[in-house]
Amino acid sequence: MRPCRVVLGIAMNKYCPGCKNTKPYSEFQKHKNRPDGLQSWCKECFAKKELSYKERRKELRTTPQHKAYVKEYMEKTGKELIKKYKKSEKYKATILKYGRSVSGKESSKRYRQSENGKRSQQVRHERRRAALANAEGAFSIPEWKLVVKEYNNLCAYCNTKNENLQIDHVVPLSRGGRNSIDNIVPACGSCNSSKRDKTLIVWMYERAQL
Repeated sequence: MRPCRVVLGIAMNKYCPGCKNTKPYSEFQKHKNRPDGLQSWCKECFAKKELSYKERRKELRTTPQHKAYVKEYMEKTGKELIKKYKKSEKYKATILKYGRSVSGKESSKRYRQSENGKRSQQVRHERRRAALANAEGAFSIPEWKLVVKEYNNLCAYCNTKNENLQIDHVVPLSRGGRNSIDNIVPACGSCNSSKRDKTLIVWMYERAQL
């Protein structure tokens, strides 16, 4: 007989079908929907069962069939659901709460100091400048990173290597230049501050006179 009832003054026990042993109630996790308020399996067996399930799920996610299913789901439904969720008030509240947390602030700081973070800040800064100047055109962060890569991290004007290259508009925004990738070159801080809003020909002529 499997003892599982409470007897006043006697230790409460329960049978575990996993290890097939009778153990004290303290060895079982609570479960509000069970008649006795406890899991059927003991804590040790339940942990092994959960681990086995997680390992099977992990193996399943690596199969070609699962990858194909995820890809098809994202193309048909997933992208729309994500887009809809990002417009919701719940998403905005979650992002705001995380941004104000200690981990969120540390994560933002690490991103701003990374290469991608620095490139992102540069692009956003130029977008604001273009909006103020009513300039046409736009370019993305990947496009700007590609331009820097094409120039091998060298300044387009003095050909010196620089890890902190800045965005320069060949035709300045103040002179009707577009904020598009075909009007963008990487420049070191010295060349960019020296050129400012001058045209390329005027600036090159002034440099030759020095």
